[in-house]
Amino acid sequence: LIYQTFVFLSRSSISFGLPPLPVQYLPLPAILQGIILSILTSEAALGLFDVTDGAYFVALLIAIEGICGGLAYVNVYYHIGHDHVVSPRDVVMDEEREELISDRAGNLSRSLEPSAGRRVIDSNIHTDDTREEWVRQAREFRMGSMGFADSFGILLASLIAMPTELYLCSLQVRRGIEHCRQI
Repeated sequence: LIYQTFVFLSRSSISFGLPPLPVQYLPLPAILQGIILSILTSEAALGLFDVTDGAYFVALLIAIEGICGGLAYVNVYYHIGHDHVVSPRDVVMDEEREELISDRAGNLSRSLEPSAGRRVIDSNIHTDDTREEWVRQAREFRMGSMGFADSFGILLASLIAMPTELYLCSLQVRRGIEHCRQI
C-alpha cells in the first residue's frame, strides 16, 4: 500500500503543477531504485537493521521506491508526448540541406539529383499534412513502444522476483527468522 500510494502521487506530479524532470535527469529515478534494491536485498539477506527501527526505514525506502517509479513513468511519457519528433523530411544530409534551402526560392518540388551517398528528396511526398500525420504516427509508435517496454519490464521483474524471494526467505530461515514462511 505504501508503494502504490507514492506511485500514484508521483505519477500525478505533473497534474499537480510540478515541472517535469529534464531529459538528462530521467535516468536518476532508475539509478536510485537500483540503490534501494541493493539496500533492501542486503537487509533481507543479512538483517542489517534492528527490527523496530528497520521497519520504519524499510517503509521509508519503499515510499522512495514508489516515488522514483512514478516519476520515471510520468516523465518519460511526458517527454514522449511533448518532445519534437523529427520527420524524414527533417533528416537531410548537410550538403542536401544547403541545396534544398537554395532551392526554396525556386522550385521546391524538384527532386535533388542523387549522387554518391545522397538520398533523393521529393517534397511532393512530404507536404505539411503528410509531415503532421507522420509526426502523429511516430509519437503514437513511441508511446506504444514505451507501453510494451513497461509491461515487459514488469513481467521480467516478476519472473526474477519469484526465485529471488524464495532464496532470500531461505537465507532468513537460516538466521532463525521465519516470517516469510508464515505468510
